[in-house]
Parts: sequence; C-alpha cells; structure tokens
Amino acid sequence: MNTEGTAGTVFFDSQKKFRGCASLVSKRGRAQSDLTVIDVVGADAGLTAFLSQLVRGGLVVREPGSGDTLFKFQWASGFVNGQDINIQGILDRA
Repeated sequence: MNTEGTAGTVFFDSQKKFRGCASLVSKRGRAQSDLTVIDVVGADAGLTAFLSQLVRGGLVVREPGSGDTLFKFQWASGFVNGQDINIQGILDRA
C-alpha cells in the first residue's frame, strides 16, 4: 500500500502488511530494561484491533511521508490503556 498522503504514523506487521495509522507515537523512558515502550494515540479502528491483539509479533512503525523507520520491533505486544494503546517489546538491532 502507498502511504503517501496518510496522516499520522503508519504501522506494518512482520509480513510488511499495512495495519493502520495513529496520530501520535511517543517513546517512554525505561531505565535498566531491554524493553522499549511506546504509547500510541489516535489509532484508527483497524490499527486498534491489530495492536490490541498483538502478542510477541513483529512490528514496524514508520513516518508516512519520508518512509523513515521510527521503530522496528523483533517482537512486540500491545495493551489497551483507555483510548490509547501501549506497545512494549524488543527492538531489532540489525
């Protein structure tokens, strides 16, 4: 899928399938932990459904215009937190 013109940050699964957009993604600081935690705000319905069921799956988070990768998780799990979703997992260091 061409994500040019898409508003917000875009998400793909481990098979490079487009999963949806969110208006804001922010990284939380975690001292002395290998886990990376991000907060996802304003996710569309498809992305919310995907992330809320994500259990140790691959995940790539990109900027839509530039295509720059913000986060590439070896594995990640999603947790619903009110209207938002928290993702935690291990980043791919390759």
